[in-house]
Amino acid sequence: MKTIIPILLFFLSTALLSAQDYQLISGQLLNKETGEAIPYANIGIPERGIGTTSNEDGRFTFKVPDYYSNSTLIVSVIGFKTFNSPVKEFGSSVIIELEPTSYRLSEIIIVDENGVENIIRKAVARIPDNYPTYSTKVLGFYRESRTDSLDNHVYLAEGVLNIYKEGYKKSEEGMVSLVQGRKMNLKNPLDTIIRGGFSSGHMAAHRFDFVKNREDFIDEDYFPAYKYWIERITTYNDREVYVIGFDKDPNGTGLKRKKMKDRSFFERLFRGNKDDVLDARLKGRVYIEKETYAFIRAEFEVTKEGLRRYNDYPLYSGNWTFNKYVVNYQKIEGKWYFSDALREGGIKAGGVYSNEIKITEVDTKKAGSLPYLDRLEREEEFVDLTGEYDENFWKSYNTVQMSEKLSESIQQFKNASKAEQIFAIEKMQEIQELRDSLDIAKRIAQAQKAAEEKEKPFDPESITFGEPGMQKKRNQSFNIDNMFGVGTNLIATTPTLLNISYLNADLDNTLLHTNGMINAREFEAIYIGDMNFVFNNRWFIRFSGARDFGRTIFKESASGLGVQFNLSRQRPVFLKLSAQHSSKRYAREVGLANNIESPILISSKNFNSKEIRIFYGNRTRQLKLSGEFTIELKRNKEIYFRGAYYLPYAEYQEVHFREKPYFFRKKVKYRVDNNRVLVTQNDEPFNGSIFQQGELQFTVGYVFK
Repeated sequence: MKTIIPILLFFLSTALLSAQDYQLISGQLLNKETGEAIPYANIGIPERGIGTTSNEDGRFTFKVPDYYSNSTLIVSVIGFKTFNSPVKEFGSSVIIELEPTSYRLSEIIIVDENGVENIIRKAVARIPDNYPTYSTKVLGFYRESRTDSLDNHVYLAEGVLNIYKEGYKKSEEGMVSLVQGRKMNLKNPLDTIIRGGFSSGHMAAHRFDFVKNREDFIDEDYFPAYKYWIERITTYNDREVYVIGFDKDPNGTGLKRKKMKDRSFFERLFRGNKDDVLDARLKGRVYIEKETYAFIRAEFEVTKEGLRRYNDYPLYSGNWTFNKYVVNYQKIEGKWYFSDALREGGIKAGGVYSNEIKITEVDTKKAGSLPYLDRLEREEEFVDLTGEYDENFWKSYNTVQMSEKLSESIQQFKNASKAEQIFAIEKMQEIQELRDSLDIAKRIAQAQKAAEEKEKPFDPESITFGEPGMQKKRNQSFNIDNMFGVGTNLIATTPTLLNISYLNADLDNTLLHTNGMINAREFEAIYIGDMNFVFNNRWFIRFSGARDFGRTIFKESASGLGVQFNLSRQRPVFLKLSAQHSSKRYAREVGLANNIESPILISSKNFNSKEIRIFYGNRTRQLKLSGEFTIELKRNKEIYFRGAYYLPYAEYQEVHFREKPYFFRKKVKYRVDNNRVLVTQNDEPFNGSIFQQGELQFTVGYVFK
């Protein structure tokens, strides 16, 4: 029976997934009056939160799950009457003609610039009413591509993304995880490596959301730097819409911001007044619904002055010849949600980099964050995360059709090399476990996994923590962890009065002498650095060094072995245990010795200082046993908390001589049993330790890989 169940599940899943349980609608949108194609229109079922967008040629493909067959398909675009029709009335290929709407000029005359600014003020004030104030999850289709100086496509990367959007009351950036993706090297089809990818592109749903980010053209602080005007009144979904143009005000130069908004203490400290100057770096137009004052669209570009800023994240980072953006929002259940965005950037070396995002499915319920291990970091290049091209790849996912020019490049690619399977086998399980438009696929995958786990014998060595798909991605056979921390070494010093003399070579004359009290002390403040060479994500070799902050002599070097265990299934929390051999030199100052002569020769070194500091301490060899917890803050960056206990097994006492100047000073040390050093206590020779046994060390620090 255990053998039959997986076989039956396999054939059941194959049959269900191979069946097409969605309706495919392909077509083109045309202007009813002119016959021209209508690009970037929203095509979907808003009450279900699913949809797609027409490409620049007006073409679209929309996959409607069968259980939505009784719904109404709606096509909406700025300046055209809304089109709607039952889904079941569509064939597989359609031509949809949209009727343009006329706009009025009457209101433009009576609205001056102050009145236009008031419209934007009202729209900003209505953001909490018009946009979700809680976090949501959406499914999106992302595409990025690049052309060379001859306008030939160099590469293409596409993917379906799970996107976590923070509410519009918060300023935090959301999260993204990859469901599945593909890439093509269009310059050299035989080469799977793509060079010249760009980071942060997959964050487009967050970066280009100008309403959430409060871009400066809707920020009241920047109004003095801009000029605004109403270009026209148009319609969207049969409602009137203001089209407001904006550009840099020629007289708005050298202005200062009224308030230091959204700036931390450290930003003020290190960036100074750079951001206090009002700089109108964008120009374009913004669309505001007249009745609700909702921002529904924006078309804008960066001015030449704005392009001089190398880093203007979230919009861009780097050197560009131009940057243009189109951003749209869609209304679902009375709230406006980010819908799609297109960005095109001119590359200095020639060519254009574009990235576009289309939200294809919206869950309007309040959502929790994405699993930590699945999240993509901002700094990552999306093209490095995807697989190879497969013609029949997207299955039930809605996507945005390619333009004719890009389609031609793809056809050339297919003629040059046969498409191969996109994903490695180990990634398929991860894809199935993520959200899929076909609910049955997820249920079958869970049933298969349960059956396999039930049949599989228990193996303690097979236990791993964390999500299975991403765990394989993160586990590396070898990596290096660098650690830096600060803390305290609990090393108790007993009060001790000492006399220390340094004799000449004939041992008949004292060259240096001091006497003083070493006061009681319970700890030393230290900083520590470690380097871990980690093997198989479990074992590591550690090299450590520690110093104090200058009030005494504290030097430690240690090396040894350790083991680590991941205790979490989400955000990695490691328990690390290590044993090291430690060699430590610790000494306390006894006092200053006045030179009898200067310079004075100590162990073949000429000490030119008129004052020499004399220290007494020990050199110990110990076994250092450490235990620590590390918590990952973000990918490859962790914070750690460590405690260590020392077991000494060898020790001898030392006297240190150091010049008074801190920099470029000479220093010499002698063991106390050397004849040229005389240490006494109460006129009796002294060679004992001034430190109590049972030493502890506590540190907190940062780990980077």
